[in-house]
Amino acid sequence: EVERYYGIKHSDMIGSSRSREIVYPRHIAIYLSKQLLDLTFADIGKKFKRDHTTIMHSVSKVEELLLKNRDVQEEIETLKQMIREL
Repeated sequence: EVERYYGIKHSDMIGSSRSREIVYPRHIAIYLSKQLLDLTFADIGKKFKRDHTTIMHSVSKVEELLLKNRDVQEEIETLKQMIREL
């Protein structure tokens, strides 16, 4: 759902690109994976082809954004609702 919402390909989501257009949705997807699934940082890392410390960084980054940015809060809520409706 995150890939569809942001209009990016799965290969970009798990790829090595560091462009903002890819990194931000990837952070969001990682954050939602941690929030909605009973997975460890290492398990999520395997899905995104990253190590657990990168996953921890992504989660913290989104948590920081959530504290400061109402738009990010709304995006997360929208995505959670889309995922729940699957």
